[in-house]
Amino acid sequence: MLKEDLIEEMSNQHPTDNHSVRIYKQTMTDFWNMFAHGKSTVTLKCKCGNTITTEDLFATLFLDFEDKFHKDLSKRENQCALSDMMSHYQDYIGEDWPCTNCNAEEKNAVRNCLVTQYPKILYIVLSRASFNGNLDTTKVDFPVENF
Repeated sequence: MLKEDLIEEMSNQHPTDNHSVRIYKQTMTDFWNMFAHGKSTVTLKCKCGNTITTEDLFATLFLDFEDKFHKDLSKRENQCALSDMMSHYQDYIGEDWPCTNCNAEEKNAVRNCLVTQYPKILYIVLSRASFNGNLDTTKVDFPVENF
């Protein structure tokens, strides 16, 4: 949306179709395309066996810490890898999903999310909020290369 609005605004300010305007417009388009959406396939499976699969677009991955990082602060692990958080994102038990087969509505599904296409530039947000309202200070090993 922002990309289209800015390119349209630029086009309206420079209505002439000269070479430098075309180059500028293409450069802006290429820049914004780096922030394009990624794709993921999400499968929800109810305890009754009913399954639904959808394809979703995303621009940002919101990653949560596993429960073991929140429950007992004196015993909790104080470091995890980004790959652990990705695994937790991909396979999550307890998804709220109103099953059309058995009509169960609360925490009845297992979600499997497989990222099938990453954008060139990926935003990752680490959700540090814990169930008791405190912020989780767990250190995260974040790879700089070969993600």
